[in-house]
This record gives sequence, C-alpha cells and structure tokens, in this order.
Amino acid sequence: MLQTLALSLDLQLLKANQHACEWLGNDMDELLQSSPPDIGLSGINDGNHQPFVKLIAGQTSHLYFDQPFRHKNGQTLWGENGVSALYDKSGLIFGMLVMINDITQRRKTEQRFRTMANAAPVLIWISGLDKLYCWFNKVWLDFTGRNVEDEYGMVGRKACIQMT
Repeated sequence: MLQTLALSLDLQLLKANQHACEWLGNDMDELLQSSPPDIGLSGINDGNHQPFVKLIAGQTSHLYFDQPFRHKNGQTLWGENGVSALYDKSGLIFGMLVMINDITQRRKTEQRFRTMANAAPVLIWISGLDKLYCWFNKVWLDFTGRNVEDEYGMVGRKACIQMT
C-alpha cells in the first residue's frame, strides 16, 4: 500500500490518504493537526530542508530518500519516499506530494543481516551492480585497518589487502 501526504509550501500537512493514517496510527483529523516532525518527517522544520527548498524553487522536480517515521505508539517505521511538486493551473508550485512505500520490514531484515555479518569471523563485504563496494563487516575493517570511508566505492581487487 502506498501512503500519500500532501504538504503546503510552508511545509504543513494538507491531506493524507487513509493508508497513511492507518500506517501512522492516527485518524485523519489527528494526522492533519500534526506537524511533519511530529510524525518523523525529517528535513522539514529541523533546519535540514535544503532538498525541499530546491524542489520549491523549481531546481528539481522530484526527490527520493529513505527515512524513519514515528507511529502514534512510538514504533519506528521506515518509508521510501518520492516527493513531487504540485502545480496549479498557471504552472506555479503550490505544494508537494509525498508518496511513501513502507520498507520497515526490509530495514529490519537489513539490520539482522548486519548484526549477523558483524558477528561472523570472516571477511564480508557487499558490492552493487556497479561493482563498487558499499558495505563491510567489522572483521573486514579490523583486518584491513581501514575505515568505511577509505573502503567505500573501491572496485574489486583495489580494496583487497596485498598479501606478502
């Protein structure tokens, strides 16, 4: 199910679909009286909303990012967000549409994997389709003596330790 939120240019909640209300544990009135930070929508009123400024200014038409949300009961939910500008008939931006895909289970699974991989007594890393390394377990980092920033983005054998 896709959760949707409509935000005004001053970044207040205007509308939400029923899926968003259920996902966040609020009824429609409660949700619309909330501020974005109340539900965990970060980057809006916390001084770190530069991507939203770029969207409002027309410098970009879409934003994509993952972030945690807060359920009414305090549980952390994870959303994969797509944000698009909303335009009026004259072509002026009047708000934003946030489309949220629930990725809470995927995040929990990833955390379980990281916990398991960090406990394993072997070198483990992950690379993307571009063959660039993007994750290393603690054993890898301890063995190489390097940190994640040094290793991140290395390709294949470049990241490997030369054995003498």
